[in-house]
Amino acid sequence: MLMIVDGNNMAYRALYKFTLSHEGQDTSIVYGTLRMMTSLIKKFKPDAVMFCYDGGVPAFRREILPEYKAHRKRNPNVDWEGMHWQMDVLNNQALPVHGILSVKMKDVEADDLIAQAAAMSVQPVLIITGDRDLVQCVSDNVTVHDPSHAGNDKTYTPDTVVDLTGVSEDKQVLYKLFCGDKSDGIKGVYMIGPKTALRMINEMSKLRSVEDMYLYDTWLEELDNLTLTGTQKTNFRQSPAELWKASYEVMNLAIDRVGARRSILEAVKGWKRASKRELLRIYIANGFASFIEGGIADGFSFLGKPEFRTDIRTPIPYCVERVTVNG
Repeated sequence: MLMIVDGNNMAYRALYKFTLSHEGQDTSIVYGTLRMMTSLIKKFKPDAVMFCYDGGVPAFRREILPEYKAHRKRNPNVDWEGMHWQMDVLNNQALPVHGILSVKMKDVEADDLIAQAAAMSVQPVLIITGDRDLVQCVSDNVTVHDPSHAGNDKTYTPDTVVDLTGVSEDKQVLYKLFCGDKSDGIKGVYMIGPKTALRMINEMSKLRSVEDMYLYDTWLEELDNLTLTGTQKTNFRQSPAELWKASYEVMNLAIDRVGARRSILEAVKGWKRASKRELLRIYIANGFASFIEGGIADGFSFLGKPEFRTDIRTPIPYCVERVTVNG
């Protein structure tokens, strides 16, 4: 099994969960990430591990939807320079010597790398993230595990995703088309909340195929057959079709529009098995005495090289336009 970790998501969790420094330099993220990975590897026993990091917002998303992540504000209480330094240490030094593939690409989001790596993997996949956007990747071969809920971890599979979210994996993006995502600057349909959205999706599922449900015109054609108030119907009709289509293109992770696959295949060429000597050097350099005493290094020695298909083509199970796109 290939474990794919949302590196930025884990870094934030480590930052707030651990407090550690060495010679005046904050090492909470490096220490916390390695500590959490030790626990995850013991729990899930993956054959290989891959980390994906954000490299910035792709230009195409801002071109399609200018407000995408445009209003996010940085937490003034975070030492961003120190945080980025620690993530660079992880990406370029600490993770590689642990036998963990680490990938970061300029102007490409971690979600793109994670989704494409999951689609390309020869092995079954377990995605570790607190980001629900990646639940759309769930399949018979892909599981998403959210460890961020203390004492209430969530694991999304085809058997559990409906109970946990209200909709199946192939309707995750559809649900957000209605409800929007404030943190990403995606508006959704005016005055259509989560409960109404779920009811509309469930009713439409009995009338049309999933493919049709991603077409804005389908909803216009079927509005009178849904149990909606006159105001709700009016709100939908006044929601621009262009915004619906733009939001879909921004949120859909199935199509590789940023060269994520190429970057992953290029990165895996440089993978090396864990080096105990280098691990100990990293631990000593950062003052992680507990790692040395606890024999943490041995827990990474069996990790192998991630295996990816090179012949993959973009699946289009649902699309806002009736066209075929090859990735």
